[in-house]
Amino acid sequence: MQANTFVDEQMKILYALSIMHGGMAQVWAGNETTAVIDRTSQTHTLVEFLVCIERTFGDPDQARTAHT
Repeated sequence: MQANTFVDEQMKILYALSIMHGGMAQVWAGNETTAVIDRTSQTHTLVEFLVCIERTFGDPDQARTAHT
């Protein structure tokens, strides 16, 4: 994704959401898409959105995972 091809941060986030398919990611993306369109989302920039994805789907204990 070339970030400079989008008009604004909202369009960047909506694009990223549009390519999330399958399982819980798709359900989460659908809910977040609605929130972005309704302007009730807690994320307003692509960086904030990526942090939210990491917080939601990332490994909660990276140190322990690396150790095992």
